[in-house]
Amino acid sequence: MAVASNERQSSPGRYTHSVLIALGSALLLWSAWLWIKLIGARGGDAAECAIGGGQICSSVWDSAFANAVQDATLVPVAGWGVIWALVALILPVSARMSAAAERWWDALVIHSAVGLAGVLILAAAMFTQGAFCSDCAVAYGLTIGYAWQALRHARPLGAGSLLPAAGRALAATAIAWVLVLYPSSHTPSSPRAEALEALRGLQVPADGPETDRQLASFLKQLDADQLQDLADMIATWEAAPEVPVRPARALIGPRGARVRVTEFADALCGHCAQLHELLASLREKLPPGSFAVEPRHFPLDPACNPELGGRSQHPVRCTAARVLICSERQPWAFELAGEIFAQQRDLDEERLWRLVERHGPRAAIESCASSEVTRARLRDDVAWAVEHGIQGTPLVLLDGRRAPAQPNFLIAMLLAGSDPDHPMLRDLPPGRVRQD
Repeated sequence: MAVASNERQSSPGRYTHSVLIALGSALLLWSAWLWIKLIGARGGDAAECAIGGGQICSSVWDSAFANAVQDATLVPVAGWGVIWALVALILPVSARMSAAAERWWDALVIHSAVGLAGVLILAAAMFTQGAFCSDCAVAYGLTIGYAWQALRHARPLGAGSLLPAAGRALAATAIAWVLVLYPSSHTPSSPRAEALEALRGLQVPADGPETDRQLASFLKQLDADQLQDLADMIATWEAAPEVPVRPARALIGPRGARVRVTEFADALCGHCAQLHELLASLREKLPPGSFAVEPRHFPLDPACNPELGGRSQHPVRCTAARVLICSERQPWAFELAGEIFAQQRDLDEERLWRLVERHGPRAAIESCASSEVTRARLRDDVAWAVEHGIQGTPLVLLDGRRAPAQPNFLIAMLLAGSDPDHPMLRDLPPGRVRQD
């Protein structure tokens, strides 16, 4: 009985062969389709995953790991799916048709084990970069299903059978690799890699604007993934709905500045504090007149924000917003905002007023903060933020259009004068509009 069991394990029947051929065929078609999607994405087509709704699969296909694989082997990762699937078809057909079926089956088992190892490596690379490609997961599932069918019929391989079996699997892989070299040679390079290469050689004339030299230096510091991220944010900003721009109540910076940055902030918002620090740093580093800041407010407390429900938890948010509105025309307005953000952890009403007293008479600011005019201005800020679809603070508008509150985006666009067609931004990879 033991011999019969071993024979069944080493010589699977027609059903197992049929299942393997079906799984190999499905994987071949799916991998070929992913390859076509990759080519289209690199040409500017939509890059969303077909399964899972809205995932950007090309962020995985064009990752640093995927590009390294293509550079080293001349075949993209999707092409390697085609290669593995071709071999997964060749081996069971050969085992079925050959008199030496067990030898081909041993090669199939080795090929399956290599496939499992490949799935683990690719999945680890995908999750390391914090992304998920649902279409890739389908390919992984087909590979795992194929390997399970093969390995459950595996027999122990000694040195005498292991090397010949590995040789057959390697030879079949080499043949499949040669077959896909031609379509691989017509697969466009990654836009990220091309952008990285182009920007590394970026030159600015010695007599060019200082902002252009700063922009060139900044772009050269970014890696391929950061360049793609920047291109995506610019595309998202360009596609943002146009909402009528309201006259600025006050500007921190010259009215003739090239760019206006409008920020809707909350006194206890940590990300708002980080944005303020970034803008303060850029005000020091960029040439005068590069940009002006328009402070607006969206306090996250229902006591003064009708868009929020529930009970008031931190009324100092409302008081701080009204204080900053009353101070916005003062030369120390930006400094006061920074001091308030720096005291977020312990900010209360009394600490807030002590900060105000460093710059001006408390009585005058207190009177202004309690006035109906100031309350109306705060309601106007909240209403304008809602028109822009605010989902949290800070909300940033760049020249009146909703923009990502991300350092790389703001640095690049302020240096470029909010011009997405700036000559130094033309070598960025194609941008993809992000959906909230």
